[in-house]
Amino acid sequence: MMPDHCPKRKGARRWTAESSGYLLQWLSMAMMSLLPLWKKNARRWKAWILFYDESGISQRPSIRRTWAPRGQTPVLIHSFSWKKLLVCLALGFRWDGRRQQLWFRTAPGSCNRHRVLEFLTTLARHVRGRRVILIWDQLPAHKSALVRDYVRAQPTGCGSNGCPGMLRS
Repeated sequence: MMPDHCPKRKGARRWTAESSGYLLQWLSMAMMSLLPLWKKNARRWKAWILFYDESGISQRPSIRRTWAPRGQTPVLIHSFSWKKLLVCLALGFRWDGRRQQLWFRTAPGSCNRHRVLEFLTTLARHVRGRRVILIWDQLPAHKSALVRDYVRAQPTGCGSNGCPGMLRS
């Protein structure tokens, strides 16, 4: 449910820039309400809390407004052989707060269930049998049967929790 104090423009379905700040605040409060539960379980199980996310980087040029003399259509020239790069990252906190660790990996291409699985297998080697609470967004690759079966098959106990994804502009 959206907060009542978020102003909307009359007759429009888009949020204003002012209200997007309210929305971010509301999402962060919703996520913070889940954090004590994750911390309590991590302390009880002596588990690490891992926040996982991935991001794609592309060399494709962004097309914005451009200038041209009146009556002449502007021509944007670029090659169509751009590369893509995937960056997977996990930020880990120990249950007592005494240690933090950052794991990341880059791979060419886009994000899919196989790339997520590759990062999780690498991450499993680094956590070496420690219990883990994995917190990630609702990307379809995270919900795939391949990834779900891998997470459930971990012998040390790995709980995965979904959280609301970030806002898209």
